[in-house]
Amino acid sequence: MLKQPSYLSTLIILLSTSMIVSAQSSDNVAMKIIVENCLDCHSGTKPKGGLDLSTRENLIKGGDNGPGIEINNLLKGQMQEALAERRMPPKKPLDKTSSAHLKNWLTTGAKYPTTKIDIFSTTTSKRAGKDWWSLRSLQQPLLPSSVDHKYALQPLDHFIFDGLKKLDLKPAELADRRTLIRRVYLDLIGLPPSPEDVAD
Repeated sequence: MLKQPSYLSTLIILLSTSMIVSAQSSDNVAMKIIVENCLDCHSGTKPKGGLDLSTRENLIKGGDNGPGIEINNLLKGQMQEALAERRMPPKKPLDKTSSAHLKNWLTTGAKYPTTKIDIFSTTTSKRAGKDWWSLRSLQQPLLPSSVDHKYALQPLDHFIFDGLKKLDLKPAELADRRTLIRRVYLDLIGLPPSPEDVAD
């Protein structure tokens, strides 16, 4: 007869799963910080100081001033020194929160994705990434459900009237024929129509 798993076993499994998810989330945050603040200088064919941070292997290999991290002592290496002295990036060093994220990431093994980090994976203040709005696939937005107006003839009208409703504004009534003709003339030739044009 099989025994039911104890509450303790279940709790251990849940805690273990939670720790794995938390670790993965921490790694993702670290990668985002590196992409946004480090890879502009420390990647490519000629990384500054010879230090390439696009892969874990290159981080361990290091650059002109030694390894980025030391496998036998994760508290040592170029990256830890730069974080401790708050000297990177040169013009605008990382804030305390970002530095703390990277320090924790380094001391827990400095895990990288299985593939090389893509410098264009995230949009930064210097360049557009693959998540930039103009590079995303077109999607059909949902029409606002709060709009119930007789003049909402086109999809765009729904968004306009929804915006007006949020501002507690009411749309103007439909323009009459004379007003519409006047608008067309002013838009196209910059002159008002003659009475004869309106009559025709």
